[in-house]
Amino acid sequence: MPVISNFINEYLFSGVRLAFDDSIPWTIKNDSVDGFLNEFRSDIVYRLFEKTKSHFIYLLLEHKSFPDRKTVIQLKHYINSIENDITDSEKYEGPIPVVIYHGRRKWNIPLKLNLDEAGSALNRHFSILE
Repeated sequence: MPVISNFINEYLFSGVRLAFDDSIPWTIKNDSVDGFLNEFRSDIVYRLFEKTKSHFIYLLLEHKSFPDRKTVIQLKHYINSIENDITDSEKYEGPIPVVIYHGRRKWNIPLKLNLDEAGSALNRHFSILE
């Protein structure tokens, strides 16, 4: 998985060199069902173990082929689902959402997550790469 670790080091944590343990599985279950039996499936979720700080980093990759006004709602649901599966004793950072847009029309939908926690990992690393 050198492509993912390179992406993280170059774009999400630039200026910091992270070392990942390749022996731990990287992708995790990425589907869930809400209380109304609606199924949600993110594109891919990586769970990476960073050896230097001895903690996990969760990376949520979501791609879109058209501007979707429900993207922020989907991201919030995916983040909640991932965090519900993390044990209380686990040291982790994230989930860090990354939306990859490859559509023809200009993306004109704000991706503000309005997180309650000031200074959270998401607020530090979430941005739009153009």
